[in-house]
Amino acid sequence: MKEQRVTNDLIKIGIFFGGPSREREISFAGGRTVYDNLNKSLFQPVPVFVDSYRNFILLDWAYVYKGTIRDFYPPVEALPPSPHAFQVYL
Repeated sequence: MKEQRVTNDLIKIGIFFGGPSREREISFAGGRTVYDNLNKSLFQPVPVFVDSYRNFILLDWAYVYKGTIRDFYPPVEALPPSPHAFQVYL
């Protein structure tokens, strides 16, 4: 009979994505791919977004499936008021 692993036995593993380079969207997609293919019976993935200022931000996995980084970062409430209707990308 196969033993089932208890949640406490899972190894936490950080998945870092984003970063200051222009390739951050590629890194973002790569992090999502790693998460999708990680054996979740052995590992508990922890999503860590690295913003353009090299800050580490723990994310909920729901944000990883938003599409692009611009869909969740920077948070709207953190932006200064502006009469312009364009997205800010930090």
